[in-house]
Amino acid sequence: MKRVLPLALLVGLYVAGLAVPVHADEVVACTVVEERNLRNGKTTYTKVCWLIGSDGVYVLIEAEPPVLYPQLGNNADGSECWYWTSTVTPWVIISREGSVARIGQDIGVAILLGASIDACVGIPGEDLRLVAWDYLEQWLLVEPQVEFSPASRGVTGLETYGWAPIPDRIDATLISPLGTTLEVRAWIDQVAVDWGDATAAPLVLNESQLGRFAAYPEGSAFHVYETKTCKREGQTGCYAEVDGYSVTVTFRWQAAYRVGANPWIDIGPVTPSSTLAYPVDEIVSRIETTG
Repeated sequence: MKRVLPLALLVGLYVAGLAVPVHADEVVACTVVEERNLRNGKTTYTKVCWLIGSDGVYVLIEAEPPVLYPQLGNNADGSECWYWTSTVTPWVIISREGSVARIGQDIGVAILLGASIDACVGIPGEDLRLVAWDYLEQWLLVEPQVEFSPASRGVTGLETYGWAPIPDRIDATLISPLGTTLEVRAWIDQVAVDWGDATAAPLVLNESQLGRFAAYPEGSAFHVYETKTCKREGQTGCYAEVDGYSVTVTFRWQAAYRVGANPWIDIGPVTPSSTLAYPVDEIVSRIETTG
């Protein structure tokens, strides 16, 4: 028996294409429309599919599919909703009262609970969150390209500067496969630097402070290492990691989309990071006598 675990609802997976219909190569998306006869109480289901170039016109594929699964999508105003599909999805309905369903995600060994979501109004549209993500992920998943000064290795007692180019803000207008126009935007609002030194807390720069993360010498994000790194296993009097201090830089992206003048819907934060080994040497002064 599967356990039920509370967790925030994860981003829905958009599954396009069901049992192969006529002109399957032209199908953009399919869904199942649920209709209830108020006079006799019977519920019927009709499977419909959108075709490429159909401008929202749908074609009847099959009636009363034998197995139905909940899927997440969006109404025309961009609000999240659920609908029926005959394709297997990761979603399950925990409980339902009228059109409102408690949706969870089946991960095999447990069910992750999410929020209560209303049914889609009419024939549902696409998962616009995924449309926005497909566009934005080319920036949001890129690891920071970290650089240091001194470049190859640091020196104890002296400043080590770190930086990475911060991508520009993204603002774009997209047209979804079914013809919905949506705006997307994304920007970095925080940079965190873990210098790998247990004696110092990570450096966290918020949006108004990102100018400090510029390249040396303009930037002012630096750390002073007090202990050199070991050059071989078993060496004493040095930081034990032979390769150097593990320096991790993390960008925090915020991202959102909206349809028309409707409220923005968040799809962030997204936090790509990059970790590099940074060796540190020690300069020891000594007095020499001559003559």
